[in-house]
Amino acid sequence: MSYFPSGYVDTSLDIIDTYIDVNNSIVKGSKWCANTMNPILDEIDAIERELGVNPAGSYDTVVLRLDALESSVPTGTGVTAHNELTGLENDDHTQYLLAAGTRALTNDWDAGNYEIRAQTLQADVSNGTSPLTITSQTVVTNLNVDLLDGNHADAFSPSGHNHDSSYISIISIPLEGNIPLITAGGELINSEYSPDSFSPSGHNHSYAEVSFSTIEVSGQNNIVASSPTDTLTFIAGSNVIITTNETNDSLTISATGEGGTSDHGELTGLDDDDHTQYLLADGTRGLTGDWDAGSHKVKSETFESDVAEGTPPLTIASSTVCTNLNADLLDGFHSDAFATSGHVHSGTYAEFAFKTIEISGQAAVVADSVDDTLTIIAGTGISLATSGDTITITSSGSSPGAASMWVTVPGSPSRTDGDTFTIADVGNAGLYNYLLQRGTILKWTDTTTHMACVVSASYAGDVVTVNIMGDTLDSSATMNTMQYFCGEKARVTSFAYAGTMYVATNIMGQYNMPMPAKIFGADGYHGTAGKTNATTYDINKNGSTVFTAKVSIASDQTKGEGYTANDNITAAVGDYFTVDCDSVSYTRPVDAYINLLWCPLYIQYLS
Repeated sequence: MSYFPSGYVDTSLDIIDTYIDVNNSIVKGSKWCANTMNPILDEIDAIERELGVNPAGSYDTVVLRLDALESSVPTGTGVTAHNELTGLENDDHTQYLLAAGTRALTNDWDAGNYEIRAQTLQADVSNGTSPLTITSQTVVTNLNVDLLDGNHADAFSPSGHNHDSSYISIISIPLEGNIPLITAGGELINSEYSPDSFSPSGHNHSYAEVSFSTIEVSGQNNIVASSPTDTLTFIAGSNVIITTNETNDSLTISATGEGGTSDHGELTGLDDDDHTQYLLADGTRGLTGDWDAGSHKVKSETFESDVAEGTPPLTIASSTVCTNLNADLLDGFHSDAFATSGHVHSGTYAEFAFKTIEISGQAAVVADSVDDTLTIIAGTGISLATSGDTITITSSGSSPGAASMWVTVPGSPSRTDGDTFTIADVGNAGLYNYLLQRGTILKWTDTTTHMACVVSASYAGDVVTVNIMGDTLDSSATMNTMQYFCGEKARVTSFAYAGTMYVATNIMGQYNMPMPAKIFGADGYHGTAGKTNATTYDINKNGSTVFTAKVSIASDQTKGEGYTANDNITAAVGDYFTVDCDSVSYTRPVDAYINLLWCPLYIQYLS
């Protein structure tokens, strides 16, 4: 490479100020070299200091120095347009939100008077903080909320409802726990100071006394340390090299290209949309993923959801009431589907009523209609008196055992069928299955008085089930008149035959009734069971059957119990009873016993 035209070998180094061939291009003018290419000017000064201003016979030395200088001169062309930079898809701007929605807000965001539109909006603030802060009370069309002032739709009466006999009066108690309050002015959710803005208690000031508190950069804002241990970070941009000298407390910033800039604001094309991973301020770029704003607010004049029907437009974690939110629907119903608060029911309906009457240890009494009547009955040893809204219940002072032989069956008897009823016995606390043992005599009324005796009583699931023999428990029976006799159990008259059974009439002798009696039923037993087919017996009064359902003992069994006599069977003094064997098993049973259950008829009339 030639640095000087021929003939200039022995001339002064001042020629360098006029002719310098850089990359085969002649550059004229020493001012441009001094002002623009500081490394070249410094090299020229170094050559003059080493060789003198007019060194004679030093051509080779100058050429060597200039060759070294040429190799150190930057040859890059630099970049001036923003969209010509590489790495535009990299996330170098952490101060911006990502279109993928993966970067949370670092503070509350106010969208001004613009819309924020998404298929769904989700609030994950915990219960106790309102998920929406609403200023406008204008109705939100199509917003179908789950609660209205903390109540579901089924807490209200439908509009146009009536109160005829097909409805039940129910007094609802307002729900608790979902009726939060919030001030009309709202709360300051996020302070402008974060917790790390303050010093902890007990902090000290034992930091180094010598530091750079301010960094001045020509043409830029000063950088001021925010704490004694604050750190200033220098970042090398494109075509920049940073070299530090810890001993001299200095750093050198060098350009590796020509004509570029390290200041983002001085780039051209800043208005170009080169960062497609970011959202645009004009709202024309949609999110590419769900966006979680963290614990910060998203603020806008209006929120619009365009998700299709079938997907909730809002997902709410907090059940705190949202003040001023005026919804169009509540659980799918408009407001005209509900009765207003304070509405009254004029006419014959009562505004207040007890739907359920609960009595400790007893089954609850539930109203069947709005005009249902609760009847209170004075049991044994009890007297009732009413005055206005008051019912006075008075004990006679005598015990049921001493004053009466008949005692009201406890547990609110309820008919199951003609020979079964149930009574409530919560937790078997009353032991009613032991109170009503086998043979216990019962009576009740419908149009007349009826009697029976207990065959069995068993407890399961807070209920005692009682099976009876005797008169049929008709559907018209007044069950609250059911009483048991505490004087004696049913009497038993036994018929017997010793030996192998066979079909015959009057096979077990005759029994003459000694007093007027009520006949309940009969049980049958074998000493040795028969096999193949049942053995049946008929019981006759004065030679005629009184049992439609015959006493039957099945094959391979030795007993058949609880066979009831026909309804209203009684016996007078001298009436006689006999037993017939109507059929026997193929392998005949041995030894038979028939027990007839009855009671003196006068028991019915005892008080």
